[in-house]
Amino acid sequence: MRVTYANSAKILAQFGATLDHVMEKTLYVLDVDEAFAVAGEVRKEAYAKARPSAPAI
Repeated sequence: MRVTYANSAKILAQFGATLDHVMEKTLYVLDVDEAFAVAGEVRKEAYAKARPSAPAI
């Protein structure tokens, strides 16, 4: 997840944006328990301000 956020931040920066400009993201997972065990912490690290809506599928 950290790599995905880092890659997303690099792409957004090319357009003068940051992760703080993201309104919603969708998390696709195979193992819900494993994903949610780390998702909260990683999201807090990635977003400096309010975190976007994050439905999971």
